[in-house]
Amino acid sequence: AAALVGAHMRPLPQGEKAARRFVHRLRPLLPDLLRLMVADREAARGPLASEAGRRRYRLALAQVIRRLEAEPAPAAPLVDGRGVMRMLGLAPGPAVGAALRALEEARAVGEVRDLAEAEAYLRHMAAAQGWPVDERPLRGAGTHDDGGGGGGGDGGGGERTDGDGGDDTDTCATDACSDDPGRA
Repeated sequence: AAALVGAHMRPLPQGEKAARRFVHRLRPLLPDLLRLMVADREAARGPLASEAGRRRYRLALAQVIRRLEAEPAPAAPLVDGRGVMRMLGLAPGPAVGAALRALEEARAVGEVRDLAEAEAYLRHMAAAQGWPVDERPLRGAGTHDDGGGGGGGDGGGGERTDGDGGDDTDTCATDACSDDPGRA
């Protein structure tokens, strides 16, 4: 109930991209949030609301409902935390979660549609944040769109070199997350 009350004063989105973002961010509260927003608006404005204002509100509300019906549940992630850590050379921590949340929102609004776009988005985000970027392509382990190719493997986590002369220890010690020896 507290989450509904906290979110009900948000304005309804204007435009398709904004509607996608609204649904992505507030999905756990929908459709109850929409009911509360309409009830609050009608209780506060009642007969004072203009017909044009009501029409705009109904259109914005319909746009959110269409987005919710078009994608009733979020799609499976393209990349998981291990994939982000491997690709960007990050250690486990808040940056991995921030990258995953940003990626999922970008996907929800249509900026990212597949693994290649996810990789490009994450590399751009990492560069903007000043994070180190591993230039090897992401594939296999840590993704949910690996085309069945798997990660290959060298028998364990081991170490890899990122070309700067120093070694980066892989954060994953399983065969499924090991480096592909053909990508050195």
